[in-house]
Amino acid sequence: MKIIKINYKNPDPEVIKKVAYAIEKGKIAIVPGDAVYTIVADAFNREAIERVFKIKKRERGKAFNLGLYCLGDIAQYGKFSPFIYKIQEKFPKMPFAFAVPRNDRIVPSFLNPGYKTLGFRVPFNKVTSTLSKFHRTPVIGTSCNISELKDAYSVEELMDYFREIFSSEIAPDIVLDAGKLPKRKTSTVIEIIDKKIKIIREGDIERALLEKEIKKLTEELIKQEEKNEGFGH
Repeated sequence: MKIIKINYKNPDPEVIKKVAYAIEKGKIAIVPGDAVYTIVADAFNREAIERVFKIKKRERGKAFNLGLYCLGDIAQYGKFSPFIYKIQEKFPKMPFAFAVPRNDRIVPSFLNPGYKTLGFRVPFNKVTSTLSKFHRTPVIGTSCNISELKDAYSVEELMDYFREIFSSEIAPDIVLDAGKLPKRKTSTVIEIIDKKIKIIREGDIERALLEKEIKKLTEELIKQEEKNEGFGH
């Protein structure tokens, strides 16, 4: 296991490029995420996903969210909705994950089996956004903790936390150490199936405010679609 110091706000792109290459080869990395330290692996590599399950002691039925470079990339792996752009434009500094119907022609069956939707998010901190730039296929990103237990906001914290697990063969291959991260809530998760939009997990945005904006944006999109259909006749 290699630990590399990195600047959270101005990371060395060459270091990030090497991490992206390692992930492509099936390696596991721990990186500073938008909220907490995050375990990252290639979403289409079955063995890498198995290692993440073991590290986190994660329940097999629990799905992973996928990290992408930009929102438009969602269309390759799931059913894209224009609502995604609208809500992110409304709250540009807030992290979101969007769950949409998956594209089973592209997404392997071993990834989140039994789920008809996949959750996607675009990271906005410099470390993970640069990583997504160099690793353009999806990665799974999940908080670096034992499932359902406390999150890790520093490398010292997570090393102490995972000491017994990391001493075995399932230790991560690379850890990027950006110091102690500021505490904040995890991303807001929104499910979009056709025109049905549902808040799955509340983040930093107050639920009442988010529900109000969702209703408003949904009405606007429906009107726009009706207008477009009218032009088609």
